[in-house]
Amino acid sequence: MSLLFSPRIPALDDPRLRDFGFLCCVIDNLYSYRAWRPTFDLDAIAVTVANRLANLINRLERTTDDATCIAARWYLENVKEITIVPMAVPVVNPLIDRLERAVHAHETRAGYQCPSDEFGRLVGTTNTERCLILYGPPTTHIEDKSGANSRPSPFSTYGRLTVWISFHCWRCYPGE
Repeated sequence: MSLLFSPRIPALDDPRLRDFGFLCCVIDNLYSYRAWRPTFDLDAIAVTVANRLANLINRLERTTDDATCIAARWYLENVKEITIVPMAVPVVNPLIDRLERAVHAHETRAGYQCPSDEFGRLVGTTNTERCLILYGPPTTHIEDKSGANSRPSPFSTYGRLTVWISFHCWRCYPGE
């Protein structure tokens, strides 16, 4: 069965979660169109966090993109507040360490530290806003503040956040 069309998030004991290539796939699609629900279970949160960490690592290790580094730094600053179930710690912690090394390597090459505040301003300051980005559904399924439930205008704050995530973090739209 294809990962892209599977209706379930992989279980934490799924050996594919130890495969970095698998983690970089669009696991978001598993819950964005069929299985996502507002009350995540802790296993789903852990898998989503692992997926997003893997995508940030993948992009940051392959590009010299400050926007990815800025988002990665913000993610690292905020992921520490998420409760990760003990069974997922062996999957998530090495990814956190690898992303920290990738951020450090990028900043060493660039010669300056990438500040996370620009990305943070787009995300917002409430716990709900932060959690939506840390482990929520892909942004196409989050209603923007205007109440629209479609692709937001790229000129709105929410639209700029969606574009940033889609181009520099992980995929927001199917088929990207």
